[in-house]
Amino acid sequence: MAYYIIAVSGGPDSMCLLNKYKHRDICVCHVNYLKRESSNRDEEIVRNYCLKNNIKLEVLRVSEEMYRDYKKMYGNNFECVARNIRYDFFITNLKKYNAKYILVGHNYNDHLETAYSMMEKKSKALYYGIMQVSGRKDTIILRPIMNMYKADTEKYCKKHNVPYGIDETNFDPKYTRNRIRQMMSNWTKKELKKFKSKIKFYNFRKILLRKAVNKCANKWIKTNYSQAFFQSKIKPKLLEHICYWILSECQAHIAITHDKILLLIDFIKNNTNSTKMLRIGEGVFVRILNKCVNYYYDHESK
Repeated sequence: MAYYIIAVSGGPDSMCLLNKYKHRDICVCHVNYLKRESSNRDEEIVRNYCLKNNIKLEVLRVSEEMYRDYKKMYGNNFECVARNIRYDFFITNLKKYNAKYILVGHNYNDHLETAYSMMEKKSKALYYGIMQVSGRKDTIILRPIMNMYKADTEKYCKKHNVPYGIDETNFDPKYTRNRIRQMMSNWTKKELKKFKSKIKFYNFRKILLRKAVNKCANKWIKTNYSQAFFQSKIKPKLLEHICYWILSECQAHIAITHDKILLLIDFIKNNTNSTKMLRIGEGVFVRILNKCVNYYYDHESK
């Protein structure tokens, strides 16, 4: 039994989170992707900390076979595959320990970097950044240190003698996240303040619409994504947002564009052929099966 499942990578953010919750009823989950030289070091940091503090620990060492299986479902984008592997692992242990929440160590910098990336892509999302509370497959995910800057999590670890490792890939410029992080680190205080205000204002303006979309989406889920519900029960002003939500929820690596959203609306509204499929990403399709909207994954297709 455990009340919280805590995702711990061994970096300063998740180790800060773990230290704050070490006296709670928890189980730590660590995923070792075995893709970088320091991955075994990070696993050892987490193992030793849990052993020292008598904390339950579950470790997943990802095999090549597991990578192949997940690539068949979610494509070749490593970040997407890794995200689905770890969250499936967290949810498995949530059920195993009859826990209530999953805790992850996203910080305020992560929120701002994600918001910038979404704005840069002109995303149709109703919230820019990372929400402190979110859901995945009927699971509640909490981010307790979202109000802390990354520099503050490192200071916390040093002050409290909490061990942590630094992922060397965080400095690799080939990753978009690292490019954004480097760019934002060069902003003046005035530029950062202006951006933060812009994000807060955007998210504030979308509160009521976000509630309406969530309410409508939950009703649609209860119908098993009925085509008839989509055609007649969803208000026109919510259709694009509902379709953005569909594309986001399928957990695959999909470039969400306005044109793709319009194609999806038309497909769900007008398609009556159960064998016809709409390609929404690499090897990811939507089809109408038994008068309900379904995903279909076929990564042999290009």
